[in-house]
Amino acid sequence: MSVCFFLRKIWLYQKFITFTHSIIEKTKIGMKNKLLLFYIFIFLSPLLSSASCPGDTARFNTNAPKCISDSVNFTDVSTINGGDAIINWNWNFGDPASGSNNTSNLQHPAHLYSAGNQSFNVKLVVTWNLGCKDSITIGVGIQNLVVTNAGTDVISCDNNLIVNLMGSVLNAGGGSWSGSGTFSNNTSLTPIYTPTSTAKANGMDTVVFTSFSSPYCPNVSDTVLIIFNPGPTVNVGADFSVCKDTSGVPLSSTITGATSGRWYSLGVEGTFADSSLNVTTYFPSNADTAAGSVILYRESIGNGICLATRDSLTVTFTALPTVIVKTEDSSCSGSPIVLDVTVSTGAGTWSSSGTGIFLPNSTTLNGLYYPSPADNLAGIVTLKFVSSNNGGCQSVFDTLDVIIKHVKMVMWYSPMHLRLLVLSLIGPGLSEI
Repeated sequence: MSVCFFLRKIWLYQKFITFTHSIIEKTKIGMKNKLLLFYIFIFLSPLLSSASCPGDTARFNTNAPKCISDSVNFTDVSTINGGDAIINWNWNFGDPASGSNNTSNLQHPAHLYSAGNQSFNVKLVVTWNLGCKDSITIGVGIQNLVVTNAGTDVISCDNNLIVNLMGSVLNAGGGSWSGSGTFSNNTSLTPIYTPTSTAKANGMDTVVFTSFSSPYCPNVSDTVLIIFNPGPTVNVGADFSVCKDTSGVPLSSTITGATSGRWYSLGVEGTFADSSLNVTTYFPSNADTAAGSVILYRESIGNGICLATRDSLTVTFTALPTVIVKTEDSSCSGSPIVLDVTVSTGAGTWSSSGTGIFLPNSTTLNGLYYPSPADNLAGIVTLKFVSSNNGGCQSVFDTLDVIIKHVKMVMWYSPMHLRLLVLSLIGPGLSEI
């Protein structure tokens, strides 16, 4: 303080002397006074020259802007006249929230800022050995930490085709998504994500959201877990056939993971007894039967967050079976009856009113029938063929009465004796002539 006071007095004296010298010159005072003032001025001039305070002396560098997690380093680069020295550094970091750490007297200090996303005015005041001071203030920018949020974990269903994602990012230019599936736009905050079938089968998927273009702080990531619950299931059974003359098609289904369901068809004018019931009846239209088939669907309702599921079956309408027995309507006794039948279903079974046998079996369409002795004696047997594999229709049949003709037998005796001609007919017995 005394040095500064002394320098200030010298400065005032210099002004006074200069002013006085000017007055003396103007008033033409004697040479003696002139010399006195001149000597005083000469004596004080060296002191004034060495004690003058230069301006623009304080200087410092910094490695800012920085992330709030990193300390900012300050480097003093102040300059002074040769022979003088800076003896004090007074730093104020413009961060009062940091308390006592807001100031420092070090030449090259460091400071960890208490807040980010703002600029702090840092002031350096330097003092050198002559007591003069200079100051400089520079703004320092601090960035807050990057924060990414991929959203809360998502509950989805394994039958959902897509998953809607929602992320957010602070203190960075944006974010990008990555995962095993595909994204509608991987740099959008709200992309549409299409998971893989493998992820659905595994029951879960992990998606990562990572920030980019952070100026000074590190980029960071966040993850979201997608849980795939089983979706609704619908089962209507296998395809089947019914006859064209059916009055109604019985239907049955099971549904899990949904509250109910509905039946519907792509046919024309067909109706359901109650389309909401698992077990119901479908009444086909003439157009359905004429087309030969109709596809019936059962779709789940009340699926929660899942998509609806459906199952289908095809009902085929088969034509009415036809049977035509073409066997000869007469046969000789003792001979097999050759069977001949035409059936639209390609299958069926023979039977008879008698006690004969079918060879090789009764389901052979064009086999043989061997009448029994009782059949021969009766002289007639009724053959019947009944269709099978009727495709949902009632079986049909055709019959034929076959007349069994008797064979005459003649016996000759020697002319010398009584000749007896016997006509033998198989079945009824013998007749004599």
